[in-house]
Amino acid sequence: MNTLTVLGSGDPFGAGGRGQSCALYQDAQGALLLDCGGGALAALKRHGLDPAQIDAVLISHLHGDHFAGLPFLVLEQRLAKRTRPLVLAGPPDLAARLSKLLDALYEGASKKVLGYPLSFVVLQPGSALTVAGRLVRAFAASHMHPAAGALSLRIGPLAWSGDTAWSPELLSCAEGSVLLLCECTSLEPLADHLSWSEIRTRLPLGARRIVLTHAGAEVRNARAEIEANGVLLSDDGTSIDFEP
Repeated sequence: MNTLTVLGSGDPFGAGGRGQSCALYQDAQGALLLDCGGGALAALKRHGLDPAQIDAVLISHLHGDHFAGLPFLVLEQRLAKRTRPLVLAGPPDLAARLSKLLDALYEGASKKVLGYPLSFVVLQPGSALTVAGRLVRAFAASHMHPAAGALSLRIGPLAWSGDTAWSPELLSCAEGSVLLLCECTSLEPLADHLSWSEIRTRLPLGARRIVLTHAGAEVRNARAEIEANGVLLSDDGTSIDFEP
């Protein structure tokens, strides 16, 4: 049995008091963190999940609400005396951006000896690479400035939209998946993000089951309608078990 735990289900500005983008995916091999928004480390601990068990962090794109929690995770694992490797996978500029962010938050932090192996895997549209023992396929997401490197990702039975406007690439990513973790920022179409009206008219998007995240306030107020269509609207802490 695989488990997806949504740790941050809100939009960038904390709609409904929800955290920024983050989810934990657990399978037979261990655990992957999907995005690492600002409160990710606290959310892991709040829900009794040990950061030391994370094999890799996959970053969908380089916007603050999706990767700003990485410095705290990386440094906390140093203090926790982690020894096992940690892999960070994401767009090409991830390593450089993380280094700058570490130093912006704590001067000289990027030069600290961590005491555990930290490595980077570059994900780009069309790539199919092994990350911590799992095959990860990357699809182009349609989201704001190209420098963000926005991706939708497929990890085995799990499809993950990242942040994206409607795109045929999303269908390619989701096709045949057991579970699709899909952003839904607004009720009506919004530039650079998916809306409930777009998702509703295209259900089931090739997926056996859909879980919405990255939801704005209007989407949260439409929970009854959304769930009447067989789609789950996640909250912080929502946990879903599904077959691999």
